[in-house]
Amino acid sequence: MKELKNAVVKKIIRLYLFLAGGEALATSLASAIFVIFLIERGGLDLFEVSIVFLASAGTVFVLEIPTGVIADVFGRKSSCVCSYFLTSLGLFVFAISDSLFAFVIAAIILATRSALISGASEAWLVDSLKHNSYSGNLISILTKENQVIYSAGIVGALAGAFLADKDITIPFVIGGFVMLLVGTVAAILMKEEYFVREKFSFRTGIQSMKETVKISVAYGRNNKTVRFILLMGLAQSITVKISIIQYQPFFFRFFPNKASLGFLLMAIGIATIAGATLSSWFLSKLQNPRKALVTLQIAIGLGVLIAGVSAVLLPPLIALPIALSAFLFFNSAGGAFAPINGEYLNENIPSKERATLISFKSMAYGIGSATGLIFGGYIAEMFSISILWMLAGGLLVIFSLIMRNNSKRTEVT
Repeated sequence: MKELKNAVVKKIIRLYLFLAGGEALATSLASAIFVIFLIERGGLDLFEVSIVFLASAGTVFVLEIPTGVIADVFGRKSSCVCSYFLTSLGLFVFAISDSLFAFVIAAIILATRSALISGASEAWLVDSLKHNSYSGNLISILTKENQVIYSAGIVGALAGAFLADKDITIPFVIGGFVMLLVGTVAAILMKEEYFVREKFSFRTGIQSMKETVKISVAYGRNNKTVRFILLMGLAQSITVKISIIQYQPFFFRFFPNKASLGFLLMAIGIATIAGATLSSWFLSKLQNPRKALVTLQIAIGLGVLIAGVSAVLLPPLIALPIALSAFLFFNSAGGAFAPINGEYLNENIPSKERATLISFKSMAYGIGSATGLIFGGYIAEMFSISILWMLAGGLLVIFSLIMRNNSKRTEVT
């Protein structure tokens, strides 16, 4: 019986990693050239690019809680499968779009997919493993997930960047077909035998959703750990999230062609994988997840700050290696931050409302991203990306130092 359980556990983990890797491959085909695609294909400026991302962030914010509740009430598999097929649709719509309005529609489709998958896939993994008596360390799986995602991202980014030099729409078309395959595999192989599907009526469904939201909101409000994670994510999203969007035009001025952006994204992926791989070691050294997360967030802010400063104060030949090194350092710190953050949250929330509570984290990120996109896009267009990065990185460092001091005072009391 134990051997059978172990075999099932391995299948669950392999399927989870396959789905995560397949989705990463499909989306990364376009990610290396996505902002350049918006600028070249639709003639957008930096503020209009921010509007596209703002439409996405706003949609995630509006749908985050409802879709999290849907996953809790109707099943995580249904939420995940719908998400994969919507990803395919969104990529196909981007491929045929050439205006701000069309880009916004495509972004809303992909954002709906993001809201559906947020919390659902991770909750499916955790509850499926618990159902099969898994007693291992969750952070090891989350670390592997990050390694798979960024490895697939490297392959997709390189392939997509080279394909974009021939036709900038090809990466979106291929990505759409990859997601059709991923969705089909998920529909066939994902199991939720522990999930009891109740007969549903509109009245009982709404009531069930209200109860789930009520319990989750109360838990999130009263739990110090959940509040801490929400504040950290909110600050990071407001300040430096936009740098992940703007790095393509920031560095493209130094490069000869779009294929170069693929190698840049490959370097970013390697840096992020390195950070994710070292996350367990880093946490064991500090022996305190709060301290680890604050330290990593300071590193994230410093990376963006130094990249912006070097581009403003130094000549291009000197600025490029310094800015690139700082930006890769920022991504490495972010790679270590994600699995520690994920485990810390999962250790402090109940299984029943897991998907909804994880969605609170994503909702905080959505709020922060929307705020950062509005002001960041305007600042970048009026001044420069470099000035924006200096401001954003500096603010995140200051906030993180305040959080560190507050944590020290809490430990003393």
